[in-house]
Amino acid sequence: MFEKRSISQPMNRVNRWQKGFTLIELMIVLTIVGVLLLIASPNYDSVMIGSRLDKERLGLATSLALARSEAVKRGVPIRLCKGTSNLACTGSSTGATTWVGWSVVQQDTETLQVNQGDATTQLEYSCGDYLEYSPTGTRTSSPAGECFFYLDDLSGDVAYRRTIWISSAGRVRLSGGS
Repeated sequence: MFEKRSISQPMNRVNRWQKGFTLIELMIVLTIVGVLLLIASPNYDSVMIGSRLDKERLGLATSLALARSEAVKRGVPIRLCKGTSNLACTGSSTGATTWVGWSVVQQDTETLQVNQGDATTQLEYSCGDYLEYSPTGTRTSSPAGECFFYLDDLSGDVAYRRTIWISSAGRVRLSGGS
């Protein structure tokens, strides 16, 4: 029924060669993986940049929502200001300016939130150094009409942009990307 084999008998030739991969097979697989990584790398970079811009944009949208809700809740004007101190709230509320970080403040009395911003992202506001919400939740800072925040990537050769639109009524809308 079963064939007995002594220890001194050599293994069958087929079994002896089927114990693993050859060096050539391993090199072919590594070459294919390397080519796939080279093809996928640029796509991965754009996904990471878009994700970073979306994170920054959502952080800014959250700060805008906080400023608006606190203005209504407290019954006093609340500002979203350029920079990370309430001293930046004394600037102009007209004309485009570049922001590095932002803060939410109750005029000259209390800082509610501070965000340092991202060093690889440029944030530009089309309507000045601050945005102010009234106790009714409307945007009272000038100019009248809509204003935009533009978030641009500074880390690469390709231009990536995300936008936040703010109506004169204070409504916020995200656009320009996912």
